[in-house]
Amino acid sequence: MKYAVFITSGIGNAIFLIPLIKELRKTGTVTLISSSPFGSERIFKNLSHTELGHIKMATSIVDYIGLSPYVLMKFDRVFIDYFGASRKNLILGHLIGKQVITSQIPRNLHPYFKAKIKLIAPILGLHEGSQMLRFLDSELNDSAINATSFHLNIGEQKELNQKRYITIQPGAGNDKTPWKIWPVGQWIKLVQEIRTAFPELIVKVLGDNSDLAYAGYFSQMGSNVDVLIDKTSLAELPKILSGSALHIGADSGLLHVAGAVGTRTITICGGSDPELFGWQKLDAKKHLIVQHKMDCHPCYRYYLPNRSRVEAANDCPDFKCIRGIDPSEITPLVKIQLFADAE
Repeated sequence: MKYAVFITSGIGNAIFLIPLIKELRKTGTVTLISSSPFGSERIFKNLSHTELGHIKMATSIVDYIGLSPYVLMKFDRVFIDYFGASRKNLILGHLIGKQVITSQIPRNLHPYFKAKIKLIAPILGLHEGSQMLRFLDSELNDSAINATSFHLNIGEQKELNQKRYITIQPGAGNDKTPWKIWPVGQWIKLVQEIRTAFPELIVKVLGDNSDLAYAGYFSQMGSNVDVLIDKTSLAELPKILSGSALHIGADSGLLHVAGAVGTRTITICGGSDPELFGWQKLDAKKHLIVQHKMDCHPCYRYYLPNRSRVEAANDCPDFKCIRGIDPSEITPLVKIQLFADAE
């Protein structure tokens, strides 16, 4: 069997495709077709492709047609997740595959292109990894996955005499998702508390060019704070995260990469739905979460968000659910996580 899996959105969405990709590898070959505007496929660049299949990029239908050896290939099944189920991608799936499996069909898709589509609608309360596996068996639930379902093997990465470090990502969602953004002043206070409790620990601050505004704040904190914002490639990040004793961040791409490479995490959760995107649901001992759950939560998830207060997460007047979290709620969890492997 020949399968195609579309990578069309952020890093986290690419990570959540891993259980599906691994399952498909058991019965055939997998081609990953990326049209992600964030270049999310690059997160897999230095990893074992025996697990993930072959990566072939295409940023538009025109680009895809230019890949002449592939345009002639007929895939038995093409898989497109909720974020990728655009009219353009579904038409492309129709052209290259015998069957297209997706979780939504846009209203403006011509009936002709719907003929090959098998719709597997999302189910409220299931983790995104389970939602993807339901493309193969719609009866599956969260018992089908755990944290190891997402595991990415990057080999032995620890360097001799390397000081122990943790990683943080103060930004999230390319700075366009305020319901995920914890105030920078709170981050600074948290790092100060961590340095007081663990003076020998290095804190590596990660992020891309959308997070550059944070760099100046952390660069003034001294030698034990290593600011790597916009200084690493996506392909380098799995190695950095796998060497970390702990990663702290919001519902963001790097938090999901950290989980996939086996690093302990603490999620600072705002309006996102941890039932859909959370690692604590996969392994509650290794992955902890800090959350102020309000009546309007979750205001952000792609399927049936809570609209009791606002129509869209961006419209929230105060983002109290995440801005109200105090560093003192997180520091004790840092201690738990850092001592957990020594037990």
